[in-house]
Amino acid sequence: MKEYLSSIEDVLKEQNSSEQGLTSSDAEKRLQQYGKNKLKEGKKASLFERFMKELADPMIIILIVAAAISGVTAFYEGESFTDVIIILAVVISIFVPSVNFTAQEIASISIIGGAD
Repeated sequence: MKEYLSSIEDVLKEQNSSEQGLTSSDAEKRLQQYGKNKLKEGKKASLFERFMKELADPMIIILIVAAAISGVTAFYEGESFTDVIIILAVVISIFVPSVNFTAQEIASISIIGGAD
C-alpha cells in the first residue's frame, strides 16, 4: 500500500489504528509481533580491511611504484634513499584516515548505544 497516496481513513484502517493512536496493549502486541523499530546493523570492516581498501587507491599505487623505481635507481647509482620518505608519506596518508574512520565509528556506536 502506498500510504502517501491514500486517504487518512484508509491508512488508519489498513494499519488497524485510529486518530488517537495505539493503545498501550496494542503497542505491546505489535512490539512483540514485529520487534523494535530498528535497522539491522551491517558488517563492519576491520582496520586492516580499511587499510587495504585505501591501499587500492590508484594514486597510492602510483606513488608506491614511483617510490620503488626511485629506490632501485638510487641503489644502483649509490644515491641516498629519498624514496623512504615517499613510502613513509604514503603509509601515513593511508593509515591516518583508516584510524580516524574507525575512531569515528566507535564514537558513533557509543552515542547510539547510550541512546537506548
